[in-house]
Amino acid sequence: MNKDCIQTATKLAAVAGGAAAGAAAGRTAARVAGVTAIPVVTHVASWFGLTVLSATPIGWLVGGALLGGGAAYGVITFIKSGAEAEAEKKAHERAREERERKTVCEKRSAALVRGALETLARDAQRAVRAGRLSLQHMQRMLREVNSGSMTLEEARHLLN
Repeated sequence: MNKDCIQTATKLAAVAGGAAAGAAAGRTAARVAGVTAIPVVTHVASWFGLTVLSATPIGWLVGGALLGGGAAYGVITFIKSGAEAEAEKKAHERAREERERKTVCEKRSAALVRGALETLARDAQRAVRAGRLSLQHMQRMLREVNSGSMTLEEARHLLN
């Protein structure tokens, strides 16, 4: 069974339960109010703009069922929208945390690369002073590392 079917069945069951509770409450309210199915009462009620349903016990029962079902549906919808809003809030929070983590990683990586480039440049200058590398080769090597066409490991291998 898929998720939508389960959600729909749950909603229907809750609304049916609300309608049953409302019908029971409507029946009780009709008894307390003294509403009976006397034709004269129905006729008199119509003078005041009341329908047959509002002047009979079955009307109170139907009205209670409608109100109970509507209330149950409203509560379910309210709870569901709250849950969806909470899930959306958590998703935004996770996305924000991921962006922050990525930014921190990028900053750390940039700092490591800068440090590695500075160390490579110092080692290359030592190699030039020692006569193991010409100044032109050192400059070309550093340009290629900065442009990404040569890796730090390849440049280190050339210096050793």
